[in-house]
Amino acid sequence: MPAEHKIEAVDRLKEKLERSTIVISADPTGMSVTDMTAFRRALRESDVEFRVIKNSLAHLAADAADKAMVKEVIHGPTGIALGTGDPIGPAKALVDFIKSNRSPMTIRGAVFDNRVLTKADVENLASLPGRDQLLAQLAGLMLNAVTRLVYVLDAPLKGLATVLQRHADVLETYAVSSEDDDAVREVSDAGVEDSSPESRESEIDQSNKDLDDSEAETSTDIDGGGSVASEEVQDSQEKDG
Repeated sequence: MPAEHKIEAVDRLKEKLERSTIVISADPTGMSVTDMTAFRRALRESDVEFRVIKNSLAHLAADAADKAMVKEVIHGPTGIALGTGDPIGPAKALVDFIKSNRSPMTIRGAVFDNRVLTKADVENLASLPGRDQLLAQLAGLMLNAVTRLVYVLDAPLKGLATVLQRHADVLETYAVSSEDDDAVREVSDAGVEDSSPESRESEIDQSNKDLDDSEAETSTDIDGGGSVASEEVQDSQEKDG
């Protein structure tokens, strides 16, 4: 019968496996205590926990957590990295640490999304952009798509507005031209009316009448003057006689 502390260890590992989104198996053979301490610290900064385990207990915990595939990547001296968030983070943390520190640790494989990954798969996963970077890229793509959509939708409206404005300008120009034509036509009509034959005949009759009146007045003045002169001569002769 397993010892109580082993049962507790299996239960704790079971809970961690159930919460994990990715489990990465690695062989820590050849690492010093100092190296292991630096390695654990680097993983904690990425919210990744690394535990060196006994294979037998890990198998029991995998069965209890209903993740039997984990047993396929646990053999020989083994440590497992457990990630509970973005699955790319743990893979990137392990691969980057091994490369940058030339660590003797080797990756055996991983279990992600109910699939068993090889060492090459883990390295490819680590080369992908992280969740935050992917979200930023997605937001950029969506923004560009929305901008292009707005431009496409706005272009016909701008074209329609331009056509309507040009049409309004044409109508305004035509209205002004029509008003000028009407004014010219009114002046022309007035000139024609003033120069009609009836108007000219009336003007001639009035001139003739004025001329006759003037001659009559002149004749009256002359006749009046002659009579006065005759009377003055007659008065003078009577005085002399």
